[in-house]
Amino acid sequence: MFKNIVITLSLLLAAPTTLSASVIDAGWTQFQFGSLGSVTQVSFDLEEDAMLNVTDAFTSGDMFTVSANNILLGNTSNVPADAGINIGNDFDAAFASAAFSSGTWLLAAGSYLIDFTVFQSALGFSGGGAAYQLASVSAVPVPAAAWLFGSALLGFFGFARRKANA
Repeated sequence: MFKNIVITLSLLLAAPTTLSASVIDAGWTQFQFGSLGSVTQVSFDLEEDAMLNVTDAFTSGDMFTVSANNILLGNTSNVPADAGINIGNDFDAAFASAAFSSGTWLLAAGSYLIDFTVFQSALGFSGGGAAYQLASVSAVPVPAAAWLFGSALLGFFGFARRKANA
C-alpha cells in the first residue's frame, strides 16, 4: 500500500509542466533579406529565456538557416519554392500557415547575434521580407496534477481502510 502511494507521488511530482509564452516588446520585427545565400543579422539581449519565432511573409517560398552566435540552430520549415502565395506583412497568419516557412527555438538569457541565411528563395534573384518575434517563456504547473494527487491519496487511504476493516 505504502509502495503504491510512493510510486504515485513520484509520478505526479515528475509530471511535466506546461509552458506559457507571451510576446516580449512589440511583437514581430520585420527584416529584409537579399537573394539566395544572403545573410541578414540582428542582435539583441535577453534578460530571461525566450522563444525565437521566425516566419517568412509576403510571398511564400523563402526558407532560412538560423544561427545564434555562430552556432547553427536549424532551418525554418520546408515549403515548395514555387508556392507563390502573397500574404503581405500579416506575420501571425504567415507563422500559422504551412505555406510559409517558419521555425521556433528556445534561447537562454544572454546576448545574441542571429544570422538568417536564405537557402531557398521564392523569387530566386531578388530578396523579400520576413520577421522574428521573441516570446518570454515561463513554466506553469499543471493544475490538474494537484487534484489528481489528492484523489489518488484519498483512494489509496480509503482502499487501505476498507481492507483493514475486512
